[in-house]
Amino acid sequence: MSRALWGMLLAASLASASSLSGAQSPLRGAIKHRAVAELPLPRDRTSFGIGEQVEFFIDPPHAEGPEAVIAWHVNGAATVDPIVGTSTIVTLALTREAGTFVVGAARRDAALQADGQSNGKTENTQLRDWVRKQAAVFPKVERQPVEGAAPAAIELPKELRAELVRMDGMRKGFDTKLDEVDELGRTLLEKYTDPKERGQIYYWLAHVHGQSGLRKPEKVVEYAKKGLELPIELLQVPTLYCYWGDAVQIARSGAREPVPARRKWSAVVYLAGLREMLRYPLPHKAPELPAVGRGLVRNALPGENEVILKQQAKQIAARRFAEFQREMIWKRDILVGQIAAMYQHPPDAPEELRELATGVLRDPRDVERFLRAVKGGRWDP
Repeated sequence: MSRALWGMLLAASLASASSLSGAQSPLRGAIKHRAVAELPLPRDRTSFGIGEQVEFFIDPPHAEGPEAVIAWHVNGAATVDPIVGTSTIVTLALTREAGTFVVGAARRDAALQADGQSNGKTENTQLRDWVRKQAAVFPKVERQPVEGAAPAAIELPKELRAELVRMDGMRKGFDTKLDEVDELGRTLLEKYTDPKERGQIYYWLAHVHGQSGLRKPEKVVEYAKKGLELPIELLQVPTLYCYWGDAVQIARSGAREPVPARRKWSAVVYLAGLREMLRYPLPHKAPELPAVGRGLVRNALPGENEVILKQQAKQIAARRFAEFQREMIWKRDILVGQIAAMYQHPPDAPEELRELATGVLRDPRDVERFLRAVKGGRWDP
């Protein structure tokens, strides 16, 4: 594994990663990285700033083979998204001082038994009934509407927020003491009974488990389901569905099922997350971030600063809304990308994908938009 620095202003970062100890089979390809942003600086540098994103990927991309299920993890003030796949995006978090973070990846798939090979084909009628049963169990919760402004964050007691920060601070990558995390979660759930409070506890339990390499996928599924049944923040909804689908990928691979037989189980989860996002109108591409003007003017004319403050408040609100839309679009692309990654390997299954999308998304227009996007097309507004 490699280490890197980050900091408050122009910080430092990370270079590469390696397979984790305890993986079921070693990585075949090399793990490389590059900065996402096209800056004058080299993209393969080892210095990054707060909020910057770095892509980590297996090179060559198909070195692991179609059966591979690779889980990423990060140790330090950063997150990986998605967790499962041959590539991921690491986002550096806000920190008080420069430090280090470590990114790692591991093969989590079990070798297939000789008699376990299958083309995964299922009759459409059987698949249709299966999809309906799966779609019926996904949480159905009324979410906060979005009307031209970023949704407000959920207010929590100061003590609970501090405990959740402490929980997130327990992340040590693949070495996270998950039993201690679970125990802290149980303690908090006994103390806090408000649905919004419990929703945040379940979200952070799923988050810490997920960012620690999904070593206990069944726990991630449990926490994600319970969190999604409660009033959580909108941006947390697609994140939990992604954690849930990633956890299912790992859990099903352990059953020694061939890829064509197991990929639908994760696909319906990702589609359920996509269905949640389609409640909100989003542009097909991320909007540019509006500028925020200057602050107060010294020796201003009477009433001038009041006008400036009102204008600045509108600009800040517009920027926050654009940031919210960009984050939602990124989450949408991740959900679609997870499905596309599973179905890019043979055998082709266009009929299966259509049945899955029809059973979960329901709206024919949404189905067609999804099918175009999963083939690499743009997402129509």
